[in-house]
Amino acid sequence: MALAPSVPVHAQQEPTPAEVAEVRARAEQGHASAQGSLGGRYLSGRGVPQDFVLAHMWYNLGAFCQACDRIWAAKKITIEYALVHTGSSGGEPMLGELLYEETGNTTGIRVLPPEGGAVNLEVSLQAAGRIQGVEHTSMWTYVSTTRADGSIFGEGRGVLTTADGEVLHLVARASDQSGGPGSPIHYRGAMHFQTSSEKFARLNGIAGVFEYNVNADGSLTGKIWEWT
Repeated sequence: MALAPSVPVHAQQEPTPAEVAEVRARAEQGHASAQGSLGGRYLSGRGVPQDFVLAHMWYNLGAFCQACDRIWAAKKITIEYALVHTGSSGGEPMLGELLYEETGNTTGIRVLPPEGGAVNLEVSLQAAGRIQGVEHTSMWTYVSTTRADGSIFGEGRGVLTTADGEVLHLVARASDQSGGPGSPIHYRGAMHFQTSSEKFARLNGIAGVFEYNVNADGSLTGKIWEWT
């Protein structure tokens, strides 16, 4: 999903406070279309203060709900995670238990056609670590897009296999700001799980938040927490 309005901002009618409140209420109830719409409002600043962090968060939730047809109404989605992690509310991070951590290396990079002046790379990686006390290995393929303003957006899919043979499928999206050529990338984003494993079935109903640090030599470290 491209994080850009489909039409120029000046061509769109300013929404009323009631319209914004209705979209927000539906987004918090888990409706994917409303989550995407709210993300668009934060991106453009139409009806709400412009906030790229909240835009990215609501786009993330909307895209995943729509793609996987998940029902989020059982767990109300709020904007507190983004506010806390940008220091806007002064509270403590809403992080639950550490789900897993891993270290690994980039195994391949492929240059993709540019879009809108952005540099697009398809990246493959392999990692190993422990998930809830069990050793695991993982493989990922993701697309990293570096925009003209230096912002980086990554999205990808992975598969995690435990030493016991349990398999988890992963979907993740993240952002960072480029520090220039040769600089490490500090991805921060959201992750979702899908598995038929009884042992890890709980992960199907939660979202994770993560930090992945990718160094210039391709080595990486990652930690994933439950979003409570």
